[in-house]
Amino acid sequence: MAVLGVGGRFAFNTAFHAWDLNSRLLLANGALWALLGGWSLRVLAGSAGGRLPLWLPMMTGFIASGPLFAWSSWKFVWAVLRPGDYEPLEYPAVAIVEHGIAMGAGIAILGLLIRVHRARAATHAAAKANRPTAG
Repeated sequence: MAVLGVGGRFAFNTAFHAWDLNSRLLLANGALWALLGGWSLRVLAGSAGGRLPLWLPMMTGFIASGPLFAWSSWKFVWAVLRPGDYEPLEYPAVAIVEHGIAMGAGIAILGLLIRVHRARAATHAAAKANRPTAG
């Protein structure tokens, strides 16, 4: 997805001639979700965004994990099976590695979100249990 930032055009299949606006938008879409997912992880890990409300990085990470996992899953299958005249934009080996990493990133982002949610819920429940009752 973000192959352009990592290695330029060396990973792109030279036989693929449809390097048009749609191809560029598709790559930009994947890169955007990867960046937003990374940002949410950074904020939730506590290294940035101390004054942000919790829902913002949680929502962003949840939304980013879906496209990273789901979109890359079907692209991974297509890169492996290569049905019909399907030709990936990248070289096939690069496409398989790229989409495999993106699937793992989507799962990892979702896993961290679940851990953060459970930790915050436990902290909230403990604070509520220790609160004196009125009356």
